[in-house]
Amino acid sequence: MAYSLLFTQLLQIKQTLASYRSTLQTTTGVSPAKLLYNFNMNMPLTRMQPGNRSKEVEHPKVQQHVCIARIARNYDARHRAVPHSVKSGDYVRIRLPTRSHKLSPTYSEPCQVLKASGHTVWLSNGQRRNVRRCMFHASDEFTFPSSTSPDPGPDSPVVDLRQSARLPKPKNFGPDFVT
Repeated sequence: MAYSLLFTQLLQIKQTLASYRSTLQTTTGVSPAKLLYNFNMNMPLTRMQPGNRSKEVEHPKVQQHVCIARIARNYDARHRAVPHSVKSGDYVRIRLPTRSHKLSPTYSEPCQVLKASGHTVWLSNGQRRNVRRCMFHASDEFTFPSSTSPDPGPDSPVVDLRQSARLPKPKNFGPDFVT
């Protein structure tokens, strides 16, 4: 009796391991059996599918792909990495390495990007910098109104920028409140 129970448990373990070894892994895209033996395992369900042949796997390529993908994914997750979008023609400011005193600027004057390749940026002033040191320079699309602007005409609407446009919420003093 104990022998048959032990035998059934071993059989279940073997079946579980076989199904794990024949399942495609998400990191490699290949089953462990395919990586180890270079062929797919014949499982009952795979025998029922017609033409279930996959191309041969080259181990160094799979290992390189897995290693690079895992390292890049972990690094990006830890550092909250955001892909940069610096293009040639953009204006950027470069973060200065040191400041002489606390009121000196943190970033340089705006420079135009001549060429952007990978993480390197070539600037119009002849410098080559890393993208991480660059900050986009705000373009002149939005300008603050100057105090020397002419008076608005009588037809132009007057806008008070200090007053809120929200309507106050009506006060609810409860059902027992008597006015």
